[in-house]
Amino acid sequence: LPARLKFLKSPATENSHIAHVVSQYALAFPEVKFNLLIDGRATLTTPGSGRLIDSVTQVYGLDVARNMLEIKDRGWPSGTAKVSPLVTGMIGAPAINRSHRGYLSFFVNRRWISSRLVSRAVEEAYHGLLMSGRYPVAVINVSLPPGEVDVNIHPTKTEVKFSDERTIFTAVQRAVRQTLMELTPVPKIEEVATAYKSPLPPAPVSWLS
Repeated sequence: LPARLKFLKSPATENSHIAHVVSQYALAFPEVKFNLLIDGRATLTTPGSGRLIDSVTQVYGLDVARNMLEIKDRGWPSGTAKVSPLVTGMIGAPAINRSHRGYLSFFVNRRWISSRLVSRAVEEAYHGLLMSGRYPVAVINVSLPPGEVDVNIHPTKTEVKFSDERTIFTAVQRAVRQTLMELTPVPKIEEVATAYKSPLPPAPVSWLS
């Protein structure tokens, strides 16, 4: 038997995990057509059109897609940093906020990651636009040279370490905030610049053998 078979949850829970993984990669690769069937029923189908908005529509629904704003394909310089990351993707208008962070999707060179740094940068960009305890919808991809990011700091490869965290934080925050300033329908949004703070060290993780 597989070593971790006894740690599997119910079929419904495991199917939910699978659907979540497939949906994230459908957002990362909109040019690829995804078809996910669970128990013979189609739960996700993306057209593979190459347009992120089409994948967002299938993953999150039409109501969310109608309120998504595109981050323009351009670099976001941050000070005198040698590397200017390219931040692309889509973010939700403040009106489609959520009570949890489950609608935040982050990618580095289209690799799906979990990043408290990027999450904090996005949330700070919405400062003053969302009530406390509410979170935005966002699909963010950060493109930068492979040598600027370490993908081997976590056993599951879900977390990464940026060589210049300040640059990444500032670039993501500026990209999101500027997009909100240019495209959101609210009357006026003032630009903010939150100082980067080094994140707290992660809590120790216990691994089951």
